[in-house]
Amino acid sequence: GKLYERLGVGVFRWMLLYTPLGWVNPNYGQMQSRADLDRLLKQLNRAEGVHLVATGVTLVASAVFALDGQTTIGMWLVLIAIPLHVYPIMVQRWNRVRVSRVLQRLAARSTNIRQPGS
Repeated sequence: GKLYERLGVGVFRWMLLYTPLGWVNPNYGQMQSRADLDRLLKQLNRAEGVHLVATGVTLVASAVFALDGQTTIGMWLVLIAIPLHVYPIMVQRWNRVRVSRVLQRLAARSTNIRQPGS
């Protein structure tokens, strides 16, 4: 929560929603049903996994360049990975928590509905 806010994850998320950067994944639209939320949760998990793998590959490549004496290239790779992979991972995690809370509320609401005769 607070750490992500300090790191500017909310600003990055806003940019994805309200600027042309939204073309990255136009499938994240408004949700109409619980099934849509479940689908979104799977998409968030998948996207985070892809970005985690890409971050790992980028860090390995960066280390290889640095060990080969090409530290400038290695540093540029790390700097590029931050907006391309690290921030998206944090946005996926932020959104996953929000979607999970909504799903929990829906589940609690459906179990709190009294059955006739109880």
